[in-house]
Amino acid sequence: MRVKYIFLFILAITYSSALAQDVTEQEIKNNYAIASDNMDYKKYNEAIPALNWLLKNAPSFSQSVQDWSIQVFETIANETGDKQRKLVLLDSMLIAFESKREYFGLSDLAKNKLAFRYYKYFRNSPEKYEEAYEAFVDVFKKPETVINNNLVPYIYMAKQYDAANKTLSIDQKNKIYDDIQGEVATRKANNGNASRLDNYMSNVDNLYIRLLGDDISCDAMTRLAGGLSRSDSVKVSKRLMSITLDTKCGRTTEYEKALGILARNEPNPGLFKILAQYSAVDKKYKEAISYYQKALALEVDDVKKANIYFDIAQLYYIDMDKPAARKNALASIELDPKGSAKAYSFIGNLYMSSFNECSEGNNPVEDRAVFFVAYEMFEKAKDVAGMEEAQKQFPTKSEAFNHNMIAGDAISVGCWINAKTKVRTRSSN
Repeated sequence: MRVKYIFLFILAITYSSALAQDVTEQEIKNNYAIASDNMDYKKYNEAIPALNWLLKNAPSFSQSVQDWSIQVFETIANETGDKQRKLVLLDSMLIAFESKREYFGLSDLAKNKLAFRYYKYFRNSPEKYEEAYEAFVDVFKKPETVINNNLVPYIYMAKQYDAANKTLSIDQKNKIYDDIQGEVATRKANNGNASRLDNYMSNVDNLYIRLLGDDISCDAMTRLAGGLSRSDSVKVSKRLMSITLDTKCGRTTEYEKALGILARNEPNPGLFKILAQYSAVDKKYKEAISYYQKALALEVDDVKKANIYFDIAQLYYIDMDKPAARKNALASIELDPKGSAKAYSFIGNLYMSSFNECSEGNNPVEDRAVFFVAYEMFEKAKDVAGMEEAQKQFPTKSEAFNHNMIAGDAISVGCWINAKTKVRTRSSN
């Protein structure tokens, strides 16, 4: 106790030059001693009057005054059941922090503690949002000093502040995200707890989207794509797909990577169909067909399966495999007879396009038999325009007669078509 009072005496001498006329050295020493004794015995309620007096009348006397005040006001605030008293105590705690800043300066750790207390106690208090936001901005001026517990609260309080005041620009919002993401990446690179840091960033991603609100853009997608390499990459992928739909960003590298992750981890027909469409656009037809076949394996609805078969048929046609194209078109018809018109027309066009490869040049009626079977397909599709185009290619009656044939005679079509049909003719040229 003797050492404490010797220290008190030295402080009193140092402080005497700044002493107000109506405050005596003895009053300061007495109140400091009362506060000190009660702090020693954790009698925090009893310490409050002396601490309040010192904060008001001798704030620069000793840094202990502010440190004790912060500790006392916060501790009692957490213990009291009186909501109004709790608010008063927490406000007093903030005043003690600011008093310490004014007279002694705040260390980086103290700034972190102040910012976190705004989040802990005032995250739903609009009147404190601006102060809270500024406290976090101050902390992140030195991101390397930020405690882990303040990584998520920063963007949370920014969201609260902007929601209430609409004052943050897109650049400010992006900078907040970039500052946090950059520091998390640095800590992971320095062997920080990767799982915990990934969890922080997952929460930060969610809050970033909410912070952007209507300002969300394709630029945000690029930022969020960093999460595709995290442990929660599936969640990130779903988020990116949603953003793509909302912003109409279209096909991007990030979107394709997200699709691939979801296709591997949570496959569904829709994902594989999108991948197939992208491959088809890139003229990677075999790859596209492979994706469609994966979609088929997962699809349970017959009509949807029929549509997939038809998509595959079209790709085989583009890839110059007409037998496979017809096979898949017929599979589409079998699964969805009511919607078969387009598939029948498709097969009709397959036959129409096969004249050059199937004709042998010996018999014009036999060579033009591809148009007979094409007509039959168009007829099943009720495709009048297709029927008319096929009819234009029929041999004339005289051509058929010259080869000992008349309309209605049976005839076989060879080549890849390998079908039986009947002779059809037109009146004249």
